Order: sequence, then C-alpha cells, then structure tokens
Amino acid sequence: MFFFIFRKEVLHEKDQIDDGIGAPNWQLTVCLLVSWTLIFLILIRGVQSSGKAAYFLALFPYVVLTGLLIRGVTLPGAVNGILFFITPQWDQLLNAKVETGFYKKDRKEISFSVNGILFFITPQ
Repeated sequence: MFFFIFRKEVLHEKDQIDDGIGAPNWQLTVCLLVSWTLIFLILIRGVQSSGKAAYFLALFPYVVLTGLLIRGVTLPGAVNGILFFITPQWDQLLNAKVETGFYKKDRKEISFSVNGILFFITPQ
C-alpha cells in the first residue's frame, strides 16, 4: 500500500510506459537542487566547514523524524493504527504462510552473506 501511494502521489508514475514519463515534479526538483547546492558549498569550503556540516547532517534527520512522528501521531485514526501495530494477532501465529514467508526471506539473506564470504575466501 505504501509503495502504491509513493509511486502515484510522490513520483507521479504512469500506469504504462506508452503514456510517457511526464514532466519532472517541481517540488522534487527544487529539493534535489537544494541538496546538491548544500553538498557543493560544503565541499568548496573544505575542512573549515566540514565539522559544522557534520553536526548539522548528524542532527537534522532526527529533527525531521521527530516532526514527522508528531505529525503522524496527531492524524485522525492514528491511535487505531498504533494499536493494530502493537496488538498481537494470536490466530495468525498458527498460520503457516507467515512462517514460510519469513523463512524464505531469511534464507535469501543468508545466501547473500554466505556468497560474499565465499567470494572473499576463494583463492584468486
């Protein structure tokens, strides 16, 4: 559900490629321009500003996430969503589809890591 909303509302993706890709979203374009401008200014100033930039870049995401958390909790129906998220569904524990999906995902992640380890230990 989230990806559907993200694709339709944020990215404005079309249903088919035949419809074209459309014009760029001006809000996303401005955000991208501001972020690249900040990176350019930090790099152009050099070592003098990198400490200040590190403080800003380390703390700013927490400020944004706190604001988004406050906004999300104050939306109508947020209490129902939070309770749904933290209330266990005991009947789903006996459902085998949930466990097989977990094991399939876990096996895939383990295969990625084992392949990386095997790559590094094989003689060149």
